[in-house]
Amino acid sequence: MSTGSAEAAVFALTPETDVLARAPVYRDMPRPADRLRALGRALAASPSFREMSQAVLVVRTEEPQRLALLGRLSSAEMVRAEALPSILDRGLRRLRYVSYGDAEAAARSLAGQLVDGLGAETLARCSFVGLPRGGLIVMGMLAYLLDLRAEQISGSDRSIGGMSDKAAPLVVVDDCALSGFRFAEVLEQTVASSVVFAHLFSHPDLRKSIREREQRVSGCYAGEDLLDLADEILDEDRMAWEERWHRRSDGRAYWFGLPEHVCFPWNEPDITIWNAETGREEAPWRMVPPDFCLKNRPVSSHSLRLQEQPVCEGPIRPTAGTVFARLDDGVVAADVENGQAFSFQGIAGKIWMALVAGAGPESVVDQLVTVYDVEHTRLRSDVDSLVRRAVDLGLLERVGDA
Repeated sequence: MSTGSAEAAVFALTPETDVLARAPVYRDMPRPADRLRALGRALAASPSFREMSQAVLVVRTEEPQRLALLGRLSSAEMVRAEALPSILDRGLRRLRYVSYGDAEAAARSLAGQLVDGLGAETLARCSFVGLPRGGLIVMGMLAYLLDLRAEQISGSDRSIGGMSDKAAPLVVVDDCALSGFRFAEVLEQTVASSVVFAHLFSHPDLRKSIREREQRVSGCYAGEDLLDLADEILDEDRMAWEERWHRRSDGRAYWFGLPEHVCFPWNEPDITIWNAETGREEAPWRMVPPDFCLKNRPVSSHSLRLQEQPVCEGPIRPTAGTVFARLDDGVVAADVENGQAFSFQGIAGKIWMALVAGAGPESVVDQLVTVYDVEHTRLRSDVDSLVRRAVDLGLLERVGDA
């Protein structure tokens, strides 16, 4: 939900309780608040959030529990934020987490298919290349499982373009394939006359499309299949969704669907959106917390913008619909029910933080009168004015006789 206020923007990101509770990674966390904190850490590691210098992610752990993004956003950042609630809902519903043990099992299956499909003699003559970065990890596993010689292995896809034409195939290795776009780029770079695409996970229709469209592809193998959840998630909107992405891809993708969002301890594949403000496809958000995915490692300067809203037990408290965050120049407070956000800058931000820390109006005055060069009566008037405005806006409420 975006704000109608010009002062700031707020987006309610709290997924449905049962959706987050059933999602892999999160379902083993016993408390709902821990799940929201973990999801907040994942979003804080996202590329899009790193660019939002005037935005904060807030976790509210008292009831009703909430996760929200609020701050001052550019028009392009607004598009990315507006897409996030849908990304979270769809992504969490189709999240599939692959542990190292699961990945090893899939690699064994993939190795067996390569042996059966190509034969041991041909495999011994093949060259192998892993696509950075997840494909390099799978390449390492296959190197042991297939007992590959060092000279068969290329360090990365940088060397593909210079490979000479060989009778034995070039085996391109990756951890997963969703649309096949990266593999199409490899085919454009390599001069190899025969190419095999080997990866841990993909949908069968993707592999079928690659084999049908690419004459040079002599084999397309996956260790395990991914399910397509597009019909379940998109329902009657699927055809229109496919048409939009087909136009945007310029025919570069082999297949369109919503497969399981397969994630690894080293990689979370990108979920892309179309940003009409920038006129390009973007991959702005992550949903697996850094402690489960190396790619989503935290960045300290951005993790400071993930805040947990303090619980207030004072006489003037945030309402059930209120989330707030500290910014460099003050506080942004928002009502997630109606989508309105407001800035409290300078001394107003100090007054807000003192109130939500539990101080009454007179105590707030006593705290701040020694800090600011202002008369006691003037400061008390400012405190009362802020409280009245915040109460009228539905951001604060008085408890008892306050």
